[in-house]
Amino acid sequence: MTFTTNFIDAVFGKPRYHPVAKLNGHGGAINALAFNKKGTILASGGDDKQVRLWDLSTNLNFQTLFETHDWWGQITRLEFTESGGTDWLWIGTGRGRIAIFRRSQTSSFVEVVDRQVFGVGDSVEHFSVDPSTSRLAATSHFGNIGIYQLKRALLEMIWEKTVEKAIPRAIVTRDAETSNLVHSKTLPTVIGSVAICPSKKFVLMDNMADGFDLYTTAARTGLIRTFPVKSTQRFIRNGAFGEDGDIVVCGSLSGKAYIFEFDSTEPAQVLHHGGGNGMVQTLAVSSNSKESWIATGVLNGQFDICIWRKQTQIPPADLIPKDVGVSSLQLLINIMLVLLVATLTSEKWLPSTKEHIAILTAQVTTNMQGIKIVEGLDDDTLRRLLGLEAKVGLDTIDYPHSHWKISDEDLERRYESSKRFAQNYRSWDENPKKREMGPIVEGEKGELDKMAGEGHGVGAEYRERATGETLEAQVEEFLRVDYAA
Repeated sequence: MTFTTNFIDAVFGKPRYHPVAKLNGHGGAINALAFNKKGTILASGGDDKQVRLWDLSTNLNFQTLFETHDWWGQITRLEFTESGGTDWLWIGTGRGRIAIFRRSQTSSFVEVVDRQVFGVGDSVEHFSVDPSTSRLAATSHFGNIGIYQLKRALLEMIWEKTVEKAIPRAIVTRDAETSNLVHSKTLPTVIGSVAICPSKKFVLMDNMADGFDLYTTAARTGLIRTFPVKSTQRFIRNGAFGEDGDIVVCGSLSGKAYIFEFDSTEPAQVLHHGGGNGMVQTLAVSSNSKESWIATGVLNGQFDICIWRKQTQIPPADLIPKDVGVSSLQLLINIMLVLLVATLTSEKWLPSTKEHIAILTAQVTTNMQGIKIVEGLDDDTLRRLLGLEAKVGLDTIDYPHSHWKISDEDLERRYESSKRFAQNYRSWDENPKKREMGPIVEGEKGELDKMAGEGHGVGAEYRERATGETLEAQVEEFLRVDYAA
């Protein structure tokens, strides 16, 4: 599949995302997805209060994380960081807790921190981690904002603020050390979700109406453009920057994820998750120098996760695998050209081809019927039809008055009977009461003597045909005469 999709993408246009896996196992809505930095692991969490870890080389769930005392509640946010080549997983929960896991030398994830940062009924709505300083900025459902520092096995609070009765309609910048307000910009729409691209200083916001709005982090810059993704309901949809900020991926409530390039408001590609009625509110992206990944999750239906992959660079070594030579590639191209020409000219050659196939089918049917008739004929009839001489052998014996055929199997059986017949006949010939057998036997005595002596069983057969008396009756009569004598 990889070679085929790469070849088609290389020949017919830009590389595109192709579905590579569907992951099942969650028992509730998918609320959070995250790739690790290497793109080898996907973490997923949802309303079933579990975090599942997936090995993307096998698409198998190799570990499931959960809290045995039910302190977490639903999973609301996931993020991977890397430190010293080791993966760290940060987890936000519906009951205001932050949990941190580190990958051990045995490849399993072990808990490092599990702390209550907001009230039990105040869920962690979003957070972002700075891996260089191990700092965490988190927000809650009721408007709490906090900065936390991971030190050894402790998550220490640096500062915390509460925004009273605020509907999110503004971009607010604060000092990470002091929490002092640096800048604030009020927006014309409600903010559903926010994604930031630090490398290009872009901010992507779900306006919860007609799409996703793109801004820059500069203080006096207005709206750049809106990527249209219409919504008829007030549900939050997540968006993300992919491929190092070159594309925008937007969720929807119609079972689709839309991919936009920055210079166009027309989707570059639409990813269909399931049957089209799923709420694709959650997604994650990952990229490296050769390939990019997108994961989409749904809040309803089968609660499954779709994985999409795109080969971002297709060098010749990857386009043509080692086991596919140039001649094989030329053959593939030739086959595609032949199929294309055949399709374009089908109106000219297809009707006559159908007619010839019908004629051949009728001829084959007739020939098969003839074969069945010939199979039912015996050897003698076939020889007469073909003008061949009659077959002469042990299975065909000439008699004085007629031509009778005896099969080899019958001949062997009657050979044994003829020997008994000859013995009884000689005994009977010496019996003075032989005349009781009648004139037919007397008149044929010489012929019977001759045939019985040859041991072919023909004498008994001859008498059976001449008199209508069966071989068994003859022998029975001979024995009766013998015993009577």
